[in-house]
Amino acid sequence: MHNPTRNERLIEATRLSEQTGQENLRIVDVSAIKVRQQYHIPASVWLAYSDITAVQRPVMGLLPDAEQLQQVLAKAAIQPHHFVVAYDEEGGGKAARLLWTLKIIGHQHFALLNGGLQAWAAAGLPLQAGLEDHTPASHHYPIQFNPEPVAERDWIMAHLQDESVALLDARSKEEYLGQKAYATRAGRIPGAIHFDWLNAIDQNHHMRLMPESDMRQALTSLGITQDKTVVNYCQTHHRSSLTWFVLEWLGYTHNKGYPGSWSDWGNQTDTPVETGKR
Repeated sequence: MHNPTRNERLIEATRLSEQTGQENLRIVDVSAIKVRQQYHIPASVWLAYSDITAVQRPVMGLLPDAEQLQQVLAKAAIQPHHFVVAYDEEGGGKAARLLWTLKIIGHQHFALLNGGLQAWAAAGLPLQAGLEDHTPASHHYPIQFNPEPVAERDWIMAHLQDESVALLDARSKEEYLGQKAYATRAGRIPGAIHFDWLNAIDQNHHMRLMPESDMRQALTSLGITQDKTVVNYCQTHHRSSLTWFVLEWLGYTHNKGYPGSWSDWGNQTDTPVETGKR
């Protein structure tokens, strides 16, 4: 399959169903295992979300090392030539985290199933139950790390006063304002713009993404424009993986995710924190 263009980053359930069975297609299910056991897309392979993240408590949602990623990709039988379509049961956060990880290791052939499992089921397409086996890949994925989609804490600290950088906080308003904390300190990275990840999901249309024009207008009105380098973060870079994907889909070319996110920043003693309204 060819390298998908920006508009092909998002694939509808009916279109995916027409491609099922193609040799180069790998459909990857990042849903909870209980959901997987009850229903999933036939011919999909299951991948545990915890396998594509690493933990160094209290910091969660870090990038795994190359060895772990190679094992995970082999288990899911993902190879460089595959067109990977990822989905989950919750609106795309976990699936988008997989796609962000793939981009970091140099894999370009990927898309998100718009609406995931809920949209597939709503379209009346076939579902399957159980945890069937599949043959793992026999060759290790040749991983080459690309630092472009990643913004670590030190990089963010060095760019806090950089007007060409926008920080997108995808958490709830309470977390953003510092009214609710899941780390030692509450608040946000100074200068961060609030955009709750749920605002990207159309819950009236089976968890599909909101229309492209609506997304573009909402982000532009907040000052998150295409000329900027946008750093997406939440608590662990789960929710903000979806906003990263939305920007990728919209054609933003300088688009980063912060592994560890607030569980990293908010648990340090020397990182600046902002609270209350901007």
